Amino acid sequence: MRQRAMTVSSLSQMPGIVGMTDMVATLPKPMAQAYAAAYDLKIVPSPVHVELPVFMMWNKRMDQDSGHIWLRESIINIHDEIMLKNSA
Repeated sequence: MRQRAMTVSSLSQMPGIVGMTDMVATLPKPMAQAYAAAYDLKIVPSPVHVELPVFMMWNKRMDQDSGHIWLRESIINIHDEIMLKNSA
């Protein structure tokens, strides 16, 4: 039976914790790849299918701000490119 030993408020905290303990972590592949070299971690596919929802949030005042619209659209485009690259 799987047990959750720890919950973190940010995925960026996980590699440091995993690197100093006998724990394992589940996180998105691009993030795992980015942290692997820096923290000397091994990456293996998860034996359990896990979908992590990703959300963007912003202040409603920024809904019509042209710079903010550009930023949101850029984030979506980068995400789509990464997902397409990782599915190939």
